[in-house]
Amino acid sequence: MHTVDLTRTGSYNGVTTREKKFKRRYDMFNDNYRDQIELRLGQVYTAFRELKLDVQLHHQTNLYKQIVNKISQVYSFGVEREFDNEAHSELYEALRVDKVMAQANTYLNAFNDILVQVSYDDEKQQPKLMLRLPHRTEVDYKNGEMHSVSYFVDYLDDNIERWAYWSADEHYYIMKGKGGEQTVVAINGNEEKVNPFGRLPFVAMHNGWRDESFFDAYTGDDMVNSTIEICVHLTFLNHIIKTQSFKQLVGSGDNITGLTGQLSDPLSVLTLSGQNTELSVLDMQSNYEQLHKVIQELGNNLAVSYGVSPNQFRMTSAPSSGFALQMENLQVDKFVQSQQADFKHYEQEIYDLIKLVVGAYEGEQSGDMRISFAKPSYPESRDTKLNNDAKAIDMAILSPQDIVEHMGVSEDEAAQIVADNIKARNELYNKVSGSNLPPTASALGV
Repeated sequence: MHTVDLTRTGSYNGVTTREKKFKRRYDMFNDNYRDQIELRLGQVYTAFRELKLDVQLHHQTNLYKQIVNKISQVYSFGVEREFDNEAHSELYEALRVDKVMAQANTYLNAFNDILVQVSYDDEKQQPKLMLRLPHRTEVDYKNGEMHSVSYFVDYLDDNIERWAYWSADEHYYIMKGKGGEQTVVAINGNEEKVNPFGRLPFVAMHNGWRDESFFDAYTGDDMVNSTIEICVHLTFLNHIIKTQSFKQLVGSGDNITGLTGQLSDPLSVLTLSGQNTELSVLDMQSNYEQLHKVIQELGNNLAVSYGVSPNQFRMTSAPSSGFALQMENLQVDKFVQSQQADFKHYEQEIYDLIKLVVGAYEGEQSGDMRISFAKPSYPESRDTKLNNDAKAIDMAILSPQDIVEHMGVSEDEAAQIVADNIKARNELYNKVSGSNLPPTASALGV
């Protein structure tokens, strides 16, 4: 049986530090990261609970999630697939492949490495796609090739974890106990522990190049750490706004016996009983603007490092569009187009794997698939678009028919639409031009 070399990532109580790390990252991506901020606050402020920082804790600014969603745009501009086998086109619609792959793109940018598994649903009589993430997946990876894959399935009694194991030849469950003991158990209906597909039913996706290790455990740490730091700064900002927005009374003297007067009434006189007493005010002030500037710069620098314009995180009355928006997203678009090239390869691998899995249950599958992604594009105002189209027609770059075709009609339909529109326009001009013109309303037939 193949096992995973845990020494490359370190282990603690049988769980790799990589799995722990990516479990925390998975939680953060799902907005469940309050405990990570509290841990960091405890490291920065030893008495953070006494200071009530946990009550004022800020965990609503998830910059990590915002940046990941912003750069995960492979499927945002449209995708077209052509199938030789029409049944496969219908199967892709039933599997909602676009939605699954868009989520795969997002998870890839969030966790660096994922697996897309193709299995078969006996009840629905069709294949299904599942995403396997680093915090619940182990891969035996040698010489740039996957030799085996194990992933968490569920918990059994007594905190025993059930994992599914796959190699090119074998498929079974591994029961992992708390003490590190492991037991191999056959899956119902597969007592021989045989892989029915004869190959690993997974497609590996990597965000970047991989040399020897399958998982990249470090890329994206800057987003995670900065998100926590921003929340720590904002928590402290909440604290000082509350505690340092008011002046605090200070009493000094010998043998002080008490303070007389209404503390909350500015019209009453406060007196301090004792000898040589004095009342003064402690005015605690912090530079709120400087702290907020540090927080803003931290977020801006992180966004710029990932090619995202900081303007994307600001709500303004005049949102960018057209060329301005294109310039703001120039670096992101280059990244998206490079990922589109990778996903063309991944899609072909997944299609071949789907044919293999379906073929194992329903008979051999034939046919090919061709896929193309639309390039990033941005909305323009109607006036800008009409002016650009008119200039293109004047310069013989485009014809009116080309422009209509871009609206999604066939060449013959576009030619007929243009001819009909020209005819209607000329008839309209004839009605409203020349001498002895009738009233405008009657000329237009209204």
